[in-house]
Order: sequence, then C-alpha cells, then structure tokens
Amino acid sequence: MGVEVASGLEPEIDFKKVDGVSRGYWAFVIITGAITVAGVGAWLDCYLHGDYLTALNDSVAWGLIIAGVLLAIGLSAGAALVFTALDLFGKKEFEVFSRFGPLFAALWIGAALAYIFMDIGRVDNMLPNVVMNFNPTSIFAWNAFLYSSYLLILLIELVVRFERMERLIKLFGVLAVAWAVAVHTGTGLIVGMIFSRSLYHSPLHGPIFVASAISSGTGLAILTLHLTFKFTNRKLSIDLVKPLAKIMAITAMVIGYMLICEFFTLMYEPSNWKAGLFAYFDPLWASIYWGMIFVIGIIIPVIIVWNPLERVRNSIGWLSVAGILNTIGILGERLFVTVPGLAFPRELMTGYEIVYPIYLTKPLTYFPSLHEWLMFLGIISAVYFLYALGIKFFAILPEKAG
Repeated sequence: MGVEVASGLEPEIDFKKVDGVSRGYWAFVIITGAITVAGVGAWLDCYLHGDYLTALNDSVAWGLIIAGVLLAIGLSAGAALVFTALDLFGKKEFEVFSRFGPLFAALWIGAALAYIFMDIGRVDNMLPNVVMNFNPTSIFAWNAFLYSSYLLILLIELVVRFERMERLIKLFGVLAVAWAVAVHTGTGLIVGMIFSRSLYHSPLHGPIFVASAISSGTGLAILTLHLTFKFTNRKLSIDLVKPLAKIMAITAMVIGYMLICEFFTLMYEPSNWKAGLFAYFDPLWASIYWGMIFVIGIIIPVIIVWNPLERVRNSIGWLSVAGILNTIGILGERLFVTVPGLAFPRELMTGYEIVYPIYLTKPLTYFPSLHEWLMFLGIISAVYFLYALGIKFFAILPEKAG
C-alpha cells in the first residue's frame, strides 16, 4: 500500500492509495470496463453505418447523448465548485477531499467531451473545422474552447495539489471555480438563447444549469465517496457528509423555484399554451417533469436531508440515496430541456398554423434506441472504470475523513 503524508496540510491527513487486490475491486473494474467496451462498440456501429441506428431524426436531432453531455458537464462543474470552493474558503475539514474534487471533475468533463464526439457522428469531419474555422459569434465555438481549457485547468490543479505548490493551488483553484461557472452558464445559454423555440428561450437556463451542477455534482460525489470509503474499509464521518447534503438539498430547492417560475412565465403567454401543454402535461414529459425532476430529484432528497428521524438524516447511507435520487432528477431535467423543445413543431410563419405536411403539424415522439443507451451507460462506466484505477495508482483519498 502506497502512503503519502501531505505536508503543509493538516498533519492527520494521510493520502493513501487503494490496495485494489480484492475480488470485489477487480469485479468492479471488469464490469465497468465491459460496459465501456459495449458503449464504444455501439458508437463505432453508428460511426460506420450511420445515425439511423439511433432514435434521432431531422427534427429531434438532440436526445439522450446530448442530455448526457449536459449532465456530465454539470457533475464536473458541481464537483469543482463545491470541493475546490470549500478548500479556497478555508474549510480545513474538507481538505481531505482536495484531490478527489479535481479528479472527479476532470473525469466528468472528459465524459462530456466523449459524449459530444459520439453525438457528432463523423468526428474526422468535425475536428478540422473546429480548428481551422473558429466562429467567434457562435456559442458552440466558445463552449468548445471552455470545455477543453477547463479540462486542462483541472488536470493542472490536480498536479499542483500532488506537488503541494500552495500558491499555484490557490491560483488554479480560483481558475477552476471561475471556469466551472463559465462552462455551465455557457452550456445553459446554448438553449436559452434560441429564441425561435418557445420551450428553449429563457434567461433562467444559465443559473438553472449552474444550480443543477452544484446539486447533482455534490449528490453523486456523496454516493461515490460513501461507496469508496465503505468498500475500502475506511472511515467517512457523517459530519463531513451532512454539510454536503445540505448544499445539495438547498440548491435543489432553488432549482425547483426557478423551474416553477419558468413554468408560469411560459404558460402566461397565450401563444405558448400549446407548447406548454405538450411539455408539461403530455403523459411522457409530465412524468419526467413532475415525477422525475420534482418528486424524485427534489422533494424526496429534501425530505431525507431534513428528515425528522435522526437515524435517517444522520445516516450516510440515506444521504447517499438522496444524492443519487437528485442526480436522477437532474438527468430528467436535462432530458426535459433537450427534447420537448425540438419535438414540438416550430412556428415557421408568425401568426399562421401549419396544416401540411403532417410531420410539421404534430409533436414528435422520441425514445432512445439501444445504441444510445449503450453509449450513455458506456461513458458513465468509463468514468468509474478510470476512477477505480485512479484511486489504486494515485493517493487520492485519506485513510480517515473526519
């Protein structure tokens, strides 16, 4: 077992590698690796034979994979915002996660870039255009710069934390937090600035995306830390997990407030009623909006975090359940942002209703194909495959936290 004592930090923080010799560890690595290979295989099939293997079409050109992009960027930004910011604000008790935060954030922004490559299709046609034909008026072009530079900042932050370069730690910590806000605000503006579609256009998408990042990034980190410490026989204090859970729950309530504001704003304007009725009351999207986002992602996690029963609110296991439920809810929010705005017919001529052809008159249906599910789950598995190897070969977490 490799041991590394972090000088310059609190003396009791001993960052240690995970042994990684148990059957359970290797079973986890093999399973996540196999799912990753299946996802890559599904992408290669689409790359070689075409995106007709997905459930996408000319109108609904964004689906589960783009929702995965938005989710992964949020998970990365949330981890950077919470763990790095807590360290920068002098919360010494959270220094035990000072390496976990940048690693977790870097893995998820890498996942977002992988999702983007998968969704584009012919990456070999895309890359030369990105490099040679940068368009400064395009939010997509700027986001490509933000995503790649953000990943670089996180990797440098991780290196300087290992090397214990205190001044550079502060510098790249500040850069990571600033870039995390910029990255996810820019991501929200991608849809918020599309004024030609009523279900997209909203000035709240930027702040909603940042709040969603903090909430889901913290929630999934709680679950990841809990399972990591549990299965490596390390101690994780509830006193560290409870503040993180409260951050997650508070931002979840903020998300709910902003989503309700969007709902009433959209439905107040008579010209948006048809679009609103489709998005908020269609059986599929109503179940995602009211059920997956609000009930699963917000209400239940908040009830767990502030449960009147002490054995619930003081249980790392229950708080981990709240974390994964919140992340599932944010995935629903990403799907809700992505698909209904494309599936509902666009108003091509102001004041006129299209009656022909039929495909332009009615909302379209979309449900991800097997290839899309394999790609989506494959990237998630790749994150945890790399995470498992990372904590084995590098001293990321301490023997005891709290």
